[in-house]
Amino acid sequence: LKNAERHKLTKRDLQVSEEKFRSISDLVQDAILIMDNKGNISYWNNAAEKIFGNSAQEAFGKKLHILLVPQRYQAAYQRGFRKFKTTGQGPVIGKTLELEATRKDGTEIPIELSVSAKKFKGEWNVIGIIRDITERKKVENKLKQTSEKLRQSLGGIVEVVASTVELRDPYTAGHQRRVADLACAITTEMNLSKDRIEGIQMAGIIHDIGKISIPVEILCKPGSLNEIEFSFIKGHSKTGYDLLKDVEFP
Repeated sequence: LKNAERHKLTKRDLQVSEEKFRSISDLVQDAILIMDNKGNISYWNNAAEKIFGNSAQEAFGKKLHILLVPQRYQAAYQRGFRKFKTTGQGPVIGKTLELEATRKDGTEIPIELSVSAKKFKGEWNVIGIIRDITERKKVENKLKQTSEKLRQSLGGIVEVVASTVELRDPYTAGHQRRVADLACAITTEMNLSKDRIEGIQMAGIIHDIGKISIPVEILCKPGSLNEIEFSFIKGHSKTGYDLLKDVEFP
């Protein structure tokens, strides 16, 4: 009798715990799902319904890979799941990944997936938390486009400045671009990042920008320079530094 009563209380406690879990999981914005050891969906919260379009009734008992996994991921999923069934381990367990998932209407959405392993009745199950990051990706893409436009604008400004300097000093026209090409070759051999190489190239193109402070008469003077004129020439690098020191190159 005592064992029966204890069993009854334990069962009731489990029911209460399950109800609490369902209540909490149905309030969150992220999809929460559980996949059993056979690959079938055994839990599907309200957010999962909203994100993927499948009701809980439609999702229960269905193979997760058929319902959510795009075709290009199928082979990798099957390999990982075979290992997971017996070990509870796999390439995505304990990690947070960004990838795509399939909705009920066949469209794909970008998601953030966090996966953990849990044993139920001696068998490994998957608990997945999925966040729809469609809006985040839109913002990221918009920022990338804006950044690229700014980069192109900066590149255009640099070219204009370089051309202006060359017009003022035709005797050394092309020198800045040769310096930029040489700097790019060196930084490429150093395996610097693409952004760093681009920044150094821009700096190379306008490294003589300080010449805009030198009168054209001095830059184009065919004869030798006097001491005062030579002091102007020597000071152009400092002028260039002062002009560019607060500019953030890529």
